[in-house]
Amino acid sequence: MLELRGVSKTTDLKKPVTDINITAEDGSITVLLGAEGSGKTLICDIACGITSADAGSVLVDGQVLGTGAAQHKKNISYMPQDPSVFRDMTSASLLRFVGQTMEMSTRVLNEKVESVLKQTGLKEAANVQARKLPDHYLQRLALAQAIMGDTSTIVLDCPGRTGDAKQVHEFRSLLRDAVRGKAVLLATDNVTEACSFGDKVYLLDEGTIVGNTDMARLADLEARGKWTLIRAIGDVKKLEGAARAAGYETRNASDGDDTASISIKTGNTRTDRAKAVSAVVNAGVEIVEVRSEPETISEIIAKMKSSLVLREEAGEEGVEA
Repeated sequence: MLELRGVSKTTDLKKPVTDINITAEDGSITVLLGAEGSGKTLICDIACGITSADAGSVLVDGQVLGTGAAQHKKNISYMPQDPSVFRDMTSASLLRFVGQTMEMSTRVLNEKVESVLKQTGLKEAANVQARKLPDHYLQRLALAQAIMGDTSTIVLDCPGRTGDAKQVHEFRSLLRDAVRGKAVLLATDNVTEACSFGDKVYLLDEGTIVGNTDMARLADLEARGKWTLIRAIGDVKKLEGAARAAGYETRNASDGDDTASISIKTGNTRTDRAKAVSAVVNAGVEIVEVRSEPETISEIIAKMKSSLVLREEAGEEGVEA
């Protein structure tokens, strides 16, 4: 189990973080979800001993880790947002080098390299130099380095960002299998990624945890946004004009070859959307698609903040919303 208790850090280079309290249980994936620049990487760096905190503690299995990277490295594996790779080494030789720094015996090292290459889908690239690998394979290689050790805890900073939809899906499947049974802290700014991976999510805003919730509620918030996407035949000016004439706020207007699309702020009920669609149709627009637009991180965090304020005013304890 990984715990961050009352962790704070002020720095000139990154967003400061204040009184961070996170618990990542064994056998589960705990997500740290926040917009870009909210402090996720700084928290990951502190958890892994790369950066020391001004206040607070990092614990693994109830034991407080000292300052500096050495003790953290023995207990926590880390896949950073921008992993470093020795480009002239092959996948296998790089993993062998990582294993040697952990003082593995030759037999254990060979078995471990073979196992990790298989786990991360890199067997076919075992003898390929890193500089010749496509970006989505470099991401697999970064994961492979992170799981070479036998730590019970792993921290992942914004994984799964490269490749097409199929490659991202494959990487997520590999990642889930590779970290099974460990205590995992995964930082991301992608709500869909959080929903697909996590068991519990902490929401980070401006360097502060504003709440935590389970994946079911997060998925519900993401799916039921207050914005409705409408696609219609014709040009975007007509579609946007019809929506605004009916009193609706709009965003993300775009023209396609034969159709135009726009997002309209409607509310998140079927009745709300039906009224908006009716208003646009009555203006002579031929609609071909209507669907709810997912909530953004900012919108979800705003809801969590609002819920937290209401709970505090009611005298309830805790930050779960």
